[in-house]
This record gives sequence, C-alpha cells and structure tokens, in this order.
Amino acid sequence: MTKVEKTEKKEKAGFLQQIGWSSRALSISVNVVLTMQITYFCTNVLGMSPILTGTILLATRIFDGFTDLAAGALINKVRTRFGLVRHYEICIIPLWISTVLLFSAPVAMSITVKAVWVFLFYSLANAVFATMLNSSDAVYLSRAFSSQVVRSKILSINGLIIMLFSAAVSMTLPRLMATMGTTEGGWTKIALLFGVPMGIIGLGRFLLVKEIDDTEMKVPEPVKITEGLRVLAGNKYVFMVAVTSLLCQVISTLYSTSGTYYFQYIVGDLSSLGILGMLGLIAPIFMLFFPALLRKIGAINIVRWAAVIGIIGYGVKIFAGTNIPLLLITGLLGSLGALPMSFMVNIYLIDCMTYGEWKTGKRTDGFISVMAQFGNKVGQGLASAGIGILMGVVGFDGMAAVQSDAVKNMIIGLYSWIPAIVLVVMLLILAKYDLDKRMPQIKQELEARKAALAAQEGSGGIQ
Repeated sequence: MTKVEKTEKKEKAGFLQQIGWSSRALSISVNVVLTMQITYFCTNVLGMSPILTGTILLATRIFDGFTDLAAGALINKVRTRFGLVRHYEICIIPLWISTVLLFSAPVAMSITVKAVWVFLFYSLANAVFATMLNSSDAVYLSRAFSSQVVRSKILSINGLIIMLFSAAVSMTLPRLMATMGTTEGGWTKIALLFGVPMGIIGLGRFLLVKEIDDTEMKVPEPVKITEGLRVLAGNKYVFMVAVTSLLCQVISTLYSTSGTYYFQYIVGDLSSLGILGMLGLIAPIFMLFFPALLRKIGAINIVRWAAVIGIIGYGVKIFAGTNIPLLLITGLLGSLGALPMSFMVNIYLIDCMTYGEWKTGKRTDGFISVMAQFGNKVGQGLASAGIGILMGVVGFDGMAAVQSDAVKNMIIGLYSWIPAIVLVVMLLILAKYDLDKRMPQIKQELEARKAALAAQEGSGGIQ
C-alpha cells in the first residue's frame, strides 16, 4: 500500500465538517432553483418577449466566460490567512442580495429598463459572485480532504442534503408563484423568503471547514493566464468533464424551466408542479450508493449508466400528457440522468488536476476548477436562450391566456425528447473517458517523483 493510499484510508470527516460543507452548497442550490424561473419571470411577469429574454440570458453567459478566466487566475495567485480559497465563501451574501434585486425588477418601467435591470443583476449574481463561489469549489474540496473516499462520502451527503431541501423548495415555489407571485412586489417577497435564511446558512462552510495546511497541501505556484490555458489545452479529460457538465446543466435547466410552462399550459395547473418536487425526496436515496458504486464500477461508469436510465425516462415522458403518476415516474428516471455528474463533478475535476500535474509538472487547480463551472454557465445560458428563442419562433406570448398547438408541442419537446437527445450526446462524449482506470498508476508515479525530489533536496542536490 502506497503512502497516499495509507493516508486516504486513515482520513475521516467529522459531523460538523460534513454539515458545514453542505451548508453553502445548500444555499447555492436553493438559489439555482429560484433563478431557473428567470425565463418565466421575464416572459409572464415582466412581459418581455421570449426571444429578448433568451438573448439577455445568453449575453450574461458570454460575460461569464471572461469572469471565469479571471477567477481561475485569481485562485492561483491570492492567498489569505484563511487559505487559498476559503475566503471566497463570503460571496454567498452578495449573491443573495443580487438575486433579490433581480426579482425586484420594476414591472411598470419600459422594456429597455427591464432588460438592462435583468442583465445587470443576473450578471452580478451569476458572472461575479456565483463564479467566485463555484470556481473555487473543487480546489476547496481538494484542500479540505485528501482522500477520494472521504470526498465521495462528503459529496454524497452534500447531494442528499441539497436534494432534500431543493425538493422542499421545488414543492413550495410553484404555489408561491401561483399566489404571491401574481401580486405587486410578490416576487421580491419570494426572493427574500428564501434569500435571508439561505444567506445566513450559506456561511456554514466558511465557518466550519478549514483548508489543510501542511507540506502535502502546499499552495500551487502562481500560473499566468497564458500558461494556464496552454496546460489546459493538453488536458483532454478536463474538456470531456466540462462538456459533460455543460450538457447536464442544459438538461437541468430544460427540466426546471420548461416544467413551469408544461404545467401551466399542458397540465393546466401551475401549482400542481409542486407534486414533482417530491422527486427530490426519492432521488437522494441513490446518492447514498455512490461511494459503494464508485469502488465497484468506477466513477465515470456511474455517469454512463445514469445517462441510460435518464434517456429511458425522458423518452417515455413524450407520451405522459397530463398523467401525473406517469410524469412523476418519468421525471424520477429523467432526473437520474444528470444526477451523478451534477453532484460528483469535483471528483472528476480533482482527477483532472492530478492528471495535469503528472503530464506537465504544473498544478493548475484554479483553471481546471473553473472549466466545469464555465461549462455549467454556458449550459444554463444555452438552455435558457434556446428555450426563449424556440418558444418565440413558434409564437409564444407570456401575457396570453391560451397558447397555440405549435407552442404546446414545443413545450412538450423541451420537457421530453430534447433532453433525451442531449443525454445521448453526453454518452458519446464519455465513450473514450478512461482517466479513472489510469489514476492508480498516475498517483503512484507522482508519489515516486516527489520522493525522488525530496531525496535529491535532502542530499543537497547531489546527483
């Protein structure tokens, strides 16, 4: 057994660390559930056209691309007394402030003012504050826990807590939208209802989880943006993970956003969408099996098998219509398609960091960490823009009580067969991902290199 394996076998995470790690992720997940309704808010509350809405949301994601690069460079350069990335957790507070302001857009103002308002606060929330939080996530995990087994357990508990609370929000939000959301200032109240407690809870990770500060977890040398991009270009696996993460976010956004339209215009009862929130009470059960499955079939095979199940779920959903039980079953199967990569992405990113160090001799954790985050944002932007544009092309009007058959067919497609196609593409991309099989040998070689370097330094550099 190697030194790395011995260390990983001994390491454990305390109860407060486990809860602390999940607290910020919980806050972010509730924020995501709320902001995924921005398309509906813009079209059905602010009266903006779906094409304009999609264009604005896509523009914010383009802006995100620049902030992601800046975040990657910053993570590799700045260190405070709290560590390399722990201090970025403070961004949870301005994230929620920006979100509340986003949903406080002036309904009585001109379309231009509404468009600028949405772009400004959506960009602040996602391109600035969420970027700093999520871009540092994988680096923080790697510096808080050194064992992959412990990391997988932490992320499984993390996913379980997130999905339980997200389920509660998903069951509550549609009812709030159907009642409070129809009143003046109602959306501001909804945002405050979630934002105040979640902003406080979100500080838990900063308060309870410290970075490991020893010789094995030393700060990587600062890497210039150009050098970081060059190293990234030679890491094929991080691109596979980033694109897969992008596609998972496309699926999640399609499911959440089109689901609102589906229940309003196909089922005919928006408040009943809360019933599907119960899926969040069932899906977390699968998270408990991830550590065992990781050891049994490998990390990436979990993603592959989940995608197959998701394809079946979304494929059958085409025929669900207004059948609530069938919508529940297919919704559960479909949600499993993106579940592993969405909650375990940091496991794959840390492997990519190790691979990059093995291949190039440089550890570019910050740049690798932002790749999945960049994929998430682009995926959400593409899905949001795609929904807006496609709905606009078929003539959707958020202020109209009745929609055409073409609009209804498009809503059904966005909620069923289009996500199925995205999952098929994801499987094709992962067909040649084999890093999990190579990791034992890579870790062994890296350990040998470090031992040789330590011996060389100990002998005064004499060969």
